[in-house]
Amino acid sequence: LLPPSAPYWLVIIGSFLCIFIGKAIFGGLGNNPLNPALLGWAILRISWPSFLNLNLTMAQYDLDFGFQYPLTILKKGGTELISGLNLIDLIMGSQVGGIGSTAILLLFIGGLYLLIRRIIPWEIPLSFAVGVLAVSAIFYSTNDTMYANPLFHLVTGNVMLGLFFLSTDYSSSPFTRWGMIVFGLGCGILTIVLRAWSIYPDSVVFAILIMNLFTPVLDKIKSKPKSFQVFHIERGLS
Repeated sequence: LLPPSAPYWLVIIGSFLCIFIGKAIFGGLGNNPLNPALLGWAILRISWPSFLNLNLTMAQYDLDFGFQYPLTILKKGGTELISGLNLIDLIMGSQVGGIGSTAILLLFIGGLYLLIRRIIPWEIPLSFAVGVLAVSAIFYSTNDTMYANPLFHLVTGNVMLGLFFLSTDYSSSPFTRWGMIVFGLGCGILTIVLRAWSIYPDSVVFAILIMNLFTPVLDKIKSKPKSFQVFHIERGLS
């Protein structure tokens, strides 16, 4: 989630925040109501915004991409400024972003592997993607000079990382089928709404954290309920 320009001390502070505030004070592994990694990143983003400015990566590293963070360009200048970006190049990783979020194709392959092995449920990634595509299509249809097309939103920022690896955290996501579907849809919808109307170019982290708060309510949606033990064994936990 962090850019390569982030200083080492920021990584240390972020790791401490993830482990202590995000997990330990709630009782440790399996008891955290929020995704620890996202909580740590969010605190860093709010506290030290300049160090998480992804456009600084272009200034400090000789990256032959020819553009800045795609979502920042979109937010500042609309779709005209991103018209030269090729979706295939974005998928192959030719874009500025967090160290682990730009290799879109590899993230997709890794996510499929987790789904095939049944380590993560299919409901959250699929509904997350549907939420992103549907709401971005609505925005795009109303004003295609300000809002980008759905595929652009799917392959930029932290969406692909969020689909498979961030929103599916066991402790902070629902365990009923309809709860997971609503949770994923909420993540996707909030991602696009916050991208369009908030001050943050990419809002995947904040969208998932907001939906984490609703997990206890979503868990009350009893569609084909399973016992806690059986469900987590099916998701690859012993």
